[in-house]
Amino acid sequence: MNERTLAVRLAVPSAYFWQALATAVATPRPRHLVERHGASWAEPGNIATCGPFLMHAADEQRALLQRNPRYYGPVYGNVERIELRFCPATENNLRLYEEDEVDVVTIWPLPLADFQRAVRRYAGEYRSGPALATYGLTFNVNRPPFDDARVRRAFALATDRRRLAEVGEAGRGFPATGGFAPPGMPGHVPGIALPYNPQAARRLLADAGYADGRSLPPLTVLLTPWDTPRLPANVLRPWEEELGVQIIWKEAPWVGYSARVEREQPHIAHGGWIADYPDPDNFLRVGLRYLCAWRDEAYERLIQDARQSLDHHRRMDLFREAELILAHEAPILPLLYRNYHLLVKPWVKNFRPAMFFRPSWQHVSIAPH
Repeated sequence: MNERTLAVRLAVPSAYFWQALATAVATPRPRHLVERHGASWAEPGNIATCGPFLMHAADEQRALLQRNPRYYGPVYGNVERIELRFCPATENNLRLYEEDEVDVVTIWPLPLADFQRAVRRYAGEYRSGPALATYGLTFNVNRPPFDDARVRRAFALATDRRRLAEVGEAGRGFPATGGFAPPGMPGHVPGIALPYNPQAARRLLADAGYADGRSLPPLTVLLTPWDTPRLPANVLRPWEEELGVQIIWKEAPWVGYSARVEREQPHIAHGGWIADYPDPDNFLRVGLRYLCAWRDEAYERLIQDARQSLDHHRRMDLFREAELILAHEAPILPLLYRNYHLLVKPWVKNFRPAMFFRPSWQHVSIAPH
């Protein structure tokens, strides 16, 4: 060992350790800078980085990156400076793109009509592809009626994912008919989601003691700004019509959303997850524990065995068994597998969108325009 070597000792074997090292939370903190600057060690001018760009300035609205002249890796692009803008209102982002103030913009959160107009207007600049992201809802398993797996399965059976994808999303995502881990992720299990079957849903609800929705309390649903244009018409209202339940939904802003869910304990809440690293462990262990309180001994045992095994094929088999349990117990209701949707100016060359929504900029070039 020497002063240039970082040693990591794992408590148990971990096949996904190398992927996890690429996440922000696994970045080692430079002791000398923490000791010198205290809580401000990560501010521009203090932070130490080894990537192709350096943090020049940052605030709540934007971040400025400058090319790192000491970067050791290959660089094929000509970009010397990057300005990242953090605009909560995507309509403003689109306006900036139309005025040539920004070169790349994400458009997936736009209202559907605005999204479709943007795609038509900028057809040659539109980029789309699969992302490692699953969008859905979670059931509050600590609160009746969703402490009963039969009720959770009934709501899953009364959910028409294809309608949501085709009508509510118009192709911006595709139906989550497989497991929680999305396509493109190793170990994705296709075709295991409970199918759309309203008749079976009503029978199951009756078996649980809630025939035709009787005896069910009004069910509270807490949505995000991204949910509200899609779910009331394509998921919540069909639940009311098919199951005879009363749904009370309200919207909460993204900022503080998790704290509000914890405080209000709604029956149903937003339950999406974007991969941090490309391994099913990130969805089936990390994501699920973050999103809901459901626990199952057989499921936990499979996840822990998969977490510690170094045999890839055995790990994928264990994850498949865990996904089957998750689909049957239905504490979470996957609805859509997400795509990324971007507009990229024609003078931006070698831009490669990432399935993690974290594109690399080191090889990007700006052509004369």
